[in-house]
Amino acid sequence: MEITIRRVRPDEMGLLCELDVKIFGDEDAFNTPDLWEGLEAFFVVVNGLIVGSTALRHNTDVAESYEADYAELHGSLYIVSTGIVPEWQGQGIGSKVKEWQVDYAQAHRFARIVTNARTSNTRSIKLNQKLGFQIIQSIPGWYGDESTVVLERKL
Repeated sequence: MEITIRRVRPDEMGLLCELDVKIFGDEDAFNTPDLWEGLEAFFVVVNGLIVGSTALRHNTDVAESYEADYAELHGSLYIVSTGIVPEWQGQGIGSKVKEWQVDYAQAHRFARIVTNARTSNTRSIKLNQKLGFQIIQSIPGWYGDESTVVLERKL
């Protein structure tokens, strides 16, 4: 299986929004191009097929709530989103994307990486922990009726 990660081109924003809805559903998806503003967006490509995406934000920490502005923090890479379409999950692709994210952070000389996940998303939480991320806090109500778990990896 050949896995590559490539930057999303401006003319592919519609495709990115559609993919995000397929991955996360209408409620959690970044389903309009303006939601991607200020983020570095990448497609996850397996054997030539786009099967997922990831979005990063430099010098940023997790905000205090879902509606709050991004929190600026020099030296911190915030992994805003990582997703694989359901039919491609469970094949080790997410692990490869996480490894790429860590490599990216190291190559760009970040001191830490931070990300978050729904409390119920135990697969994502365990994957992050497997790669050295530690739970540092929980933010109640991030997803309306559900908290988010914030994870950090120091580099």
